[in-house]
Amino acid sequence: GEKAVDEIWSWTLSNKGWKLKTGEAASAVRVWQREKAVGGVKAFKAMGLVNASAQKLFYLLSDVKATTSWNKSLTEYRVVRKLSVDVDVTHAVGAPVGPISARDFVQVRIVRPMQEGG
Repeated sequence: GEKAVDEIWSWTLSNKGWKLKTGEAASAVRVWQREKAVGGVKAFKAMGLVNASAQKLFYLLSDVKATTSWNKSLTEYRVVRKLSVDVDVTHAVGAPVGPISARDFVQVRIVRPMQEGG
């Protein structure tokens, strides 16, 4: 429940246990991976500069119905189950890329604004 969400949220704010996978330059989008974050499942986090207000970006990322309009790597995206006000389980279908066929992803999504300074 909420304890697990708080633990995962604290991981995203920490640099401990994360390995940089892409984006060496400060201006690039950087992606980190954490091995065996929860029950042997890999976790990823990304950071980068976006030319938009925090409020506009938060709204866009929160809008499940709009996800496939800006994330072209997905062909489908939907909420499977709402766990709380700011936590849900989603199902995504990745678009096929070259010889790689479409893939299904089940994710726990936490949508909450960060407190100022962290």
